[in-house]
Amino acid sequence: MKLPSIPEALKFRADQMGWNQSELALRLGLQRSHMSEVLSGKRKLPALASSRAFHLGVTPEVLLPKPTDNVKRKK
Repeated sequence: MKLPSIPEALKFRADQMGWNQSELALRLGLQRSHMSEVLSGKRKLPALASSRAFHLGVTPEVLLPKPTDNVKRKK
């Protein structure tokens, strides 16, 4: 099963809580314009905001960086 992207997970959680984008930005400690760029995929979620997102119920699997295809894995 594919995990949602960070923007998808944040939008889903905000919808569950009945929050608009401004409320989500406030909860994550971001400016509304920065939140807009995170949700559109133009910017990454800052570390402190990631920590706050975790406490709002966004899973660590979604928040952690994805391994790249060019990284060789040990067998």
